[in-house]
Amino acid sequence: MLEPDFIVAPEVRSGRLQRLLTDYQPPRSLIAAVYPSRRHLSAKVRSFVDFLAARHARNQDWVLSPAVEAG
Repeated sequence: MLEPDFIVAPEVRSGRLQRLLTDYQPPRSLIAAVYPSRRHLSAKVRSFVDFLAARHARNQDWVLSPAVEAG
């Protein structure tokens, strides 16, 4: 079973979980925000989309580095 880093990173770092297929790198997935139109986009939706873009544009502490993944 594949789980995203943000769910399992604390357990991998603590040693409660171990990665089994250390040479396997799953394909990266993208996050998409879908909304009907930019023309009438509410300030709330625009703010949330901007938040998502900023939050996921930089490296997060929940992303496992190869050294951590290999254990």
